[in-house]
Amino acid sequence: AVRDIINILSRRYPGIEILIVPVLVQGDGAAYEISEAIEELNKRNDIDVIIVGRGGGSIEELWAFNEEATARAIYESRIPVISAVGHETDFTIADFAADLRAPTPSAAAELCVPDKNDIIYKLNICLNSLFNIMLTYIDEKKSALNQCREMIKAFNPALFINQKRQYIDSLNSKLVSSIKYKIDLYNELIKKYCTNLNILSPLSIISRGYSITYTEELDVVDDIKKVKVGDNINVLVKNGYLDCTINELKEGNVNGREKNK
Repeated sequence: AVRDIINILSRRYPGIEILIVPVLVQGDGAAYEISEAIEELNKRNDIDVIIVGRGGGSIEELWAFNEEATARAIYESRIPVISAVGHETDFTIADFAADLRAPTPSAAAELCVPDKNDIIYKLNICLNSLFNIMLTYIDEKKSALNQCREMIKAFNPALFINQKRQYIDSLNSKLVSSIKYKIDLYNELIKKYCTNLNILSPLSIISRGYSITYTEELDVVDDIKKVKVGDNINVLVKNGYLDCTINELKEGNVNGREKNK
């Protein structure tokens, strides 16, 4: 009977912790040992259910389960007790004192724990239900959003649009951010833009050996007509500034050659 209980519990609910308390189940002292074992188990906080059982036998062999000590210990147990004594046709007082009677020890094991396959099946049903609920919710929100867009197109209230533009942009941003591939796309675009900005940056040009000239008013000097002799100018190079004073102005082309006059 014990081996059957262990095999069924392990098969139906792998990983379950089983505590076996060996006691006499027939003869002198059996009722005392059974009641003592039940009382000791009730002192623990890690027991969920107790199976009191044994295999079949004659009425004399099963008599320990008819004695008052056994029945009282089962009745007073704060932990639920399943009585599984003998065969289906065997009845003892323990059956009536227990919270539940099982026809056999094997049946008691099946009553104690759910079948893992049933749990997996129910979990899959729950997951499918949640998935369908999510899809329905998303479809409802999409439909509501489309209705809002149609209302805006139909009435075209310029003032309303201006007031709600920020809200619509925020809603659209949240909707887009919920889609992962969109986020990845924007990340790639940002990287591309940063690269282009670095290429076009004046600092990048300076790092290649060029310089930028500013007046004291921070205006870029791109024409000698913007300055005159005696003006102070700043020349920005890759590792600092040059504080300069104009001593002479000469017109020339981009190669620095003076123009023919």
